[in-house]
Amino acid sequence: MLKYRNDGRCPGNGFYTYWQLSSLLLGHSVALAQAVMIRHVEGSSTLSRLKPLTKPREKAIAKLRCSSDQYPCPAGMQYYGRGPIQLTHNYNYGLAGQAIGVDLINNPDLVATGPVISFKTAIWFWMTPQANKPSSHDVIIG
Repeated sequence: MLKYRNDGRCPGNGFYTYWQLSSLLLGHSVALAQAVMIRHVEGSSTLSRLKPLTKPREKAIAKLRCSSDQYPCPAGMQYYGRGPIQLTHNYNYGLAGQAIGVDLINNPDLVATGPVISFKTAIWFWMTPQANKPSSHDVIIG
């Protein structure tokens, strides 16, 4: 199905591993909800998101995306899509970082370079309602 998934030329090869994902499940009471998210991520609906995920950083749309005064943007930081759910905009980096205990406003690249942080932000986004909409998790389970 994904014939190039283990291609050594891919800069992200080996970034998302079962071990990194499963390390998040240990000792957390929300393991069932996370398993639902994992099932979704592995599902066919995710295939439509693979194309933007496979583009090198240089080709990504690298706009500043600083749209919230609540999380001021330091000079030179860019909040374009990173991670399995493509976290964008400074407010999402700020809220996700606050929830997982990592300064993502000053270090947004951690979502692209730290596999565990990347999964944590995806799970946070999956489980957290946004403004006037329910969480993706709640939409799926009803």
